[in-house]
Amino acid sequence: MALAGGLASCNDFLDKEPMSNVAPELYFTDASQLEAYANNIYADILPSHSNWSYGIFGNDKDTDNQIGVTAHDRFTPDRWKVSQSESDNWKFEMIYRCNFFFSEVLPKFGEKLDGSENTIGGDLANVRRYIGEMYFLRACEYFKRYQLFGDFPTITDPQPDDPETLREASKRSPRNEVARFIIDDLDKAYTLLSAKEMATTRINKDVALLLKSRVALYEGTWLKYFKGTAFVPNGQGWPGASKDYNASYQFPSGNIDSEISYFLEQAMDASQKVAEAYKNKLTENTGVLQQAAADPANPYYDMFAQENLSSISEVLLWRQYARGLETHNVNAAAGRGNYRIGVTRGFVNNFLMEDGTPVYTHGNYMDGDSYYMGDKTVANVRVNRDSRLSVFLKEPGQKNISTEALLNYMEASYEKEGTLNSTARGYWEIIRERSNVDTDIDKTISLTIMSKEAENDWGAYSAGSLIDATLYNIRRERRCEFIAEGLRYMDLCRWRSMDQMIASPYHVEGFHLWNTPMESWYTDLKADGTSDANVSSKDRSEYLRPYERYSAQAAYNGMTWKMAHYLQPIMVKQFQVTATDGADVTTSTIYQNPYWPMVADQEAER
Repeated sequence: MALAGGLASCNDFLDKEPMSNVAPELYFTDASQLEAYANNIYADILPSHSNWSYGIFGNDKDTDNQIGVTAHDRFTPDRWKVSQSESDNWKFEMIYRCNFFFSEVLPKFGEKLDGSENTIGGDLANVRRYIGEMYFLRACEYFKRYQLFGDFPTITDPQPDDPETLREASKRSPRNEVARFIIDDLDKAYTLLSAKEMATTRINKDVALLLKSRVALYEGTWLKYFKGTAFVPNGQGWPGASKDYNASYQFPSGNIDSEISYFLEQAMDASQKVAEAYKNKLTENTGVLQQAAADPANPYYDMFAQENLSSISEVLLWRQYARGLETHNVNAAAGRGNYRIGVTRGFVNNFLMEDGTPVYTHGNYMDGDSYYMGDKTVANVRVNRDSRLSVFLKEPGQKNISTEALLNYMEASYEKEGTLNSTARGYWEIIRERSNVDTDIDKTISLTIMSKEAENDWGAYSAGSLIDATLYNIRRERRCEFIAEGLRYMDLCRWRSMDQMIASPYHVEGFHLWNTPMESWYTDLKADGTSDANVSSKDRSEYLRPYERYSAQAAYNGMTWKMAHYLQPIMVKQFQVTATDGADVTTSTIYQNPYWPMVADQEAER
């Protein structure tokens, strides 16, 4: 039920919906009504497989993990431009709907969230839970906007239809304060959700803790790697300083170093609580993909394939699909070549061997040695490898019948302490054991050659420089654990892992096509460099280069980067509607992101 105020002239400030014919004061009087309102928000804020852009076939598209047939504009110098008015990202519809809920419910429940003034009917534990769910959902929505734009307005109330009030409400809060706001919502969610356990198809307290660790880790590492730049408060050229309300900004913790420590500590604390609860409940991985009904099942593989996940302890939140109610198109995508989205050669090369050694310690990538079998067939690539690769990288003839908290703690603690503490080491060994990879972490680190890793992994860099081998292997573990789970671009941005592409374009590659048995799989290969070409020429590489079939393709000469691209530009119309006269964008209460102009159809300056 949509219970939101209408707004015509000012709907670009906050997206509002028409009023329902049910008066708000007559609604939100029973726990069942709170549940119904929350249920309506679930599908709009949380992701699903209903859209092609979500799920196993698209979530990590346009990264060094997965690509399609056309490079994203962000990896070109001049194709990503500021929009005049068409943008689905700078929006407040879902935020407004959450805020409307709180404006109606909290006065009936108690502004201190203790239920001392509760007049809402039904089970009190349920009332607490549904309010907690709404805090979680608002946090999710804010996390989306904050990742896109950094500094963002933090609005907690439905705003009145008054232009000046809306102009003031549109002011952007510094990114670290947005992150603190999100964490505060998740803390409230955790407290309220603790009132009652429900099925894992509903948000629960552990999910709130896990998201808190993700948000805190994101901001802590962003502040660390962008320190001193225009992308953090008080950094050189920070556009927030151009507005009076941010001109002399003071970090809540005193300075940026203390702020970094605060967020990393929050990430460690939240992730450890979840990790300790589930570290001994990880699903078994046999390392083998079942091929016949009589063969033993692999519970780890089945976790990603079965229709009901209620019995799997490490799955904290999942969506149940049902024909006629909520369906997905995963099977359709799988039958259509995943909509021409595939994993990159760099991603495959990144997986370790079973003995914990990097692939390049066993001959070259093409031919290998007696342990690594080379990459001239898919079957060979999978032999003696990390079982996460061997189970999920399908080869012809096969039949198809994690917990993040451990990884968040490992990374946050190493970033904070600069060393691998015993807790992090223990978590890492649990992950490696479940992946059927040698748990001798030190051996892997000692054999890691960062210049070789940089060939396959953007995460080998931060701010244009190679990182140390221990931190890199933590990032590697994260990359390999989160296969197509949609976290890769988020990680690359917070690590500042694309600066090196400003000066050195990256040539993304797929499988070993030319001069291998796999070349004979195809009878219609055309590599003449024309617009009709369906593969890249062997003169460019023996490996397929999807973006280099003909010269007019975006990223034909390699994927490039601009600093501005770490954040999205705000559309010009938003500056106009927040300007004092509705036209002069320099009088707007908001500011553009670093190096993006406030002129439509223009690319970033740098």
